[in-house]
Amino acid sequence: MSWRRGARPCSIASFCLWVGATFAVLATWTGWEMAEFEDIASNPVKADLLEWHRWTGVVLAVLTILICIVWLIERISARRWAFNTYRCGLWSSAILVCFVGHFGAEMKWGRDYLFSVLRTKAAPVSDEVDPPSKSSNSEEPSEESLEPPPILVSWSNQIEPMLDSRCGDCHGPDAQKGGLQLVPYEAFRGHLDIIDQTSPMKSLLIHRVVLPASDPDAMPPSGDRLTGQQVQELAEWIEQGGSGPTHEAGPMPAGTPDVPETSSPTKEASFSSLEEQSASPLDSPGQLEAMAAIGTMGGFVAPISQRSSWLDVNLSLIRPAVDDAQIKLLEQLKQTIIWLNLGDTAITDEGVGQTVAWLKSLRRLRLDRTRITDEGVSHLAGLEKLEILNLFGTRVGDGCLVTIEHMPSLQTVYLWDTKVTKAGLDRLRSVRPDLNLVVGDESSENSTRSMIRDDSRGASDGA
Repeated sequence: MSWRRGARPCSIASFCLWVGATFAVLATWTGWEMAEFEDIASNPVKADLLEWHRWTGVVLAVLTILICIVWLIERISARRWAFNTYRCGLWSSAILVCFVGHFGAEMKWGRDYLFSVLRTKAAPVSDEVDPPSKSSNSEEPSEESLEPPPILVSWSNQIEPMLDSRCGDCHGPDAQKGGLQLVPYEAFRGHLDIIDQTSPMKSLLIHRVVLPASDPDAMPPSGDRLTGQQVQELAEWIEQGGSGPTHEAGPMPAGTPDVPETSSPTKEASFSSLEEQSASPLDSPGQLEAMAAIGTMGGFVAPISQRSSWLDVNLSLIRPAVDDAQIKLLEQLKQTIIWLNLGDTAITDEGVGQTVAWLKSLRRLRLDRTRITDEGVSHLAGLEKLEILNLFGTRVGDGCLVTIEHMPSLQTVYLWDTKVTKAGLDRLRSVRPDLNLVVGDESSENSTRSMIRDDSRGASDGA
C-alpha cells in the first residue's frame, strides 16, 4: 500500500486480501440464507435495512474478488495501472465494509445506535452530606423520617433508551407503524392512553411486551425482548405517573412540605376533550355489579383516567372466550363504556346486533379475530360516535364497506386479513378520503396476518 514510485503489493496486504475475499464471500452467502429464519421481513423497517445489508455485502464480495484478479495481473505483469487499481480497490473495500457493518448494526441495535448513548444522560448521583447536627431541644426523628426516599424511574435515563432500542425502529421518529410513536416524550404524550396508571401491568404497552414471542400481538415482533427488570422499570414508571423529562426531579430536600398526590397532568390533558362532555355518572347498583362480574370472569374494566366516568372494557383475555350471552352484561354499562375490546372472543353477528349496537357512547371497538361478517358490521351503523374500528382477521368483505362509508365519526378502520378486496378499498377511499384504512399488504386480495403486530393505536387500551 506504499505510495512511493515503483511500489508493489506487500505480502501481508496480499495475505489479508485473499483471506478477506474468502470470508466476504462466505459471510455474504451464509448471511443471505440465515436471514430467512430471523423473521425480519415482518418488520418493514428492518426488512429495508436487510436489503441494504445484503446487497452492500454482495457488492463488497464482488469487489474483493475483482481486487484479487487485479492483484494477480499486477503480480504477473507488474503493470503500474494494475497496482493503482489494486490500491484504490483496497481503500474502496475498506470504506464499503463500514457501510455493510453499519446496516447490520442498525438491524440489531436500532437506527441512530451510534449517537443514542451520547444523548443518554448519566444517572444523577447525589453527593453524600453529613446530617445536620441535632440541637439539644430537637425532637427525636421518627423511623419513617430515616427511611431513604424512593428511587424514581427516569424517562430520560431508563425508559427512553429502553423504548428507543427495542421499539424505535417501528415506533420512533423515522417510522410510526399503526400511527404510534413512543420516542421522544413529546410524541409519546399523544398516546398516554396505552398506559394505565391505576393498574400498570394491565396497560396495553406492557401487555404487548410480555406476551409470548409466538403471539401475533407480541412486541417487539423480532429482535431482543424486554427483560424482566426492564418490564418492572416500565411498570414503576407508569405507576409514578408516566411523566416525561420536564417533570423529572430528584428526591425533595428535607423540609419540603408534603403536597397531595395527583394524577399525571399530561395524562389528564389527553382526556380533556372527553371530560368536557357530560359523562353519565356511574349507576351504582347496575354498573358496579357489571364491573364486578367482568372482573370475576377475568376481564378488565376501569375508568380511562383517574377522575373519569368513562370506562375501558377488555373481554379479550377471558378463557374460555365469552359468547353472545355473556356480553349482555355490557348493557348495564352502555351509558359510560367508550373503549371496548372483544377481540378473539366467541361473539357472532347476533351478539353484535343484540348488545354492541346499543353501546351508543363507543369511541373505540375491537372485533378482531372474531366470527363476525358483513351482517355484524351493519348493526354498528347506529354508533355515531365510533372513531376506531378493528376488524382484523374477521370474515367481513366488501359488503361491510357500505356501512363503514356512512359512519360519520369513524377515523380509522383495521381490515388486515379480511375478505375485503382492493377494488372495494379503492372505492371507499374515493368516497371517504378522510378515512384511515389500515390494511397491510394490498398486493393480494387478502391482507397478511403478520401486520397485526402493529395494531397499537386502534387497539382498545385494556388489551
